[in-house]
Amino acid sequence: RDIVRLSAENWDNLMDAMGLPFNSLHLGVADTGSMDGMMDYGHDIIIVPLGSEAPYRVDDLKVGDVAAYQPPGGTTLYLHRIWAIVADDEGWRYTFWGDNNSKPDHYIVRDRQIKYLLVGIIY
Repeated sequence: RDIVRLSAENWDNLMDAMGLPFNSLHLGVADTGSMDGMMDYGHDIIIVPLGSEAPYRVDDLKVGDVAAYQPPGGTTLYLHRIWAIVADDEGWRYTFWGDNNSKPDHYIVRDRQIKYLLVGIIY
């Protein structure tokens, strides 16, 4: 997927221009370093909720997409790149990996835990 890069001065018309749903979120990036190179502290991101209906469906995610998931029993969202998608006896299992991390995230992530898709970064 292409990630849209925009300057903050274009924000006023962004939602309409991109055709994003009303419940899209505009958030700041935390200073964790895990996605350095793509996005960093001080940048803003635009994420859209994933659901069972188009245009943003969990079933349409692919390796390389950047998505936000909530680990089992957690309340924090992790925004990392999908590194692998594997079918097993419980359905689909996703492996996430922060671009700047030395190894993949240690969580087993199921589709119901993936909440948002990254669609834009404002530098």
